[in-house]
Formats: sequence, structure tokens, C-alpha cells
Amino acid sequence: MTSASQDNLVFRTVYVDPDVDAALRAQAARDAVSKGQMFRKYLETGMAVSARKRRLPPLVDSRDVRLCMRTVFLHPALDMKLEGRAFVMKISKSDLIRQYLRLGMDALAKRQIRCGEPRRSNDR
Repeated sequence: MTSASQDNLVFRTVYVDPDVDAALRAQAARDAVSKGQMFRKYLETGMAVSARKRRLPPLVDSRDVRLCMRTVFLHPALDMKLEGRAFVMKISKSDLIRQYLRLGMDALAKRQIRCGEPRRSNDR
């Protein structure tokens, strides 16, 4: 990402679940993209899945797990949307992001499994 494109983004620090962080790192390496790009993909996918399902996965209590700190650039419109949803839901924006990341991670993992499954002979 160039500095010119960063001018249009908002810098955020978020604490994420360790398994989500590991998946971000692994998927970014597989896809040859930055962790920031993968973070945004997980986040946007999670938001889309949540909009269809109208529910979020349960949030792991941050006191039960040691969270990983991640910094990421977000588009201002996305950041404002997150802020508005968090306000309406009466939860912190960080907690909402953690839920969306998990949804996005799970959705993309399921999609990859489906895409990678061998075709059966009757699937022609």
C-alpha cells in the first residue's frame, strides 16, 4: 500500500483472537497479500454474512483468552459503519470487529473447503 492510498484510510488498533490472528497470517501468506488486506477481507466478508444471517457468533470473553494486538487501515466509510452498528448494538467497536472477523474467517474457510473438494463422478 502506498502512502497516497493510506491518506484515504483510518488507522485502527484492534485486539483479535489468537486463532483468528493465526488464520489471518496463514491466509495472507497463501494468497500473497498483506495481513491488512486479509484483515479487511475477513471483516467485510463477516459483515456481509452477518447482514444475511442477522446474527453474530458468540463473543469469546476477552478475559478468557490472551488477545493479539493488530493495527490496520480501514476505509473511513467502513469505520463509520462499524461505529454506528456498535452503538446500536451497545457493544464496543472492537468487540464487533472481533465478531465480524470470526464470521469472515469461518465463511472464507468453508468456501475454500467447498472449492477444494474433489468432484464426485455424478457431479458432471
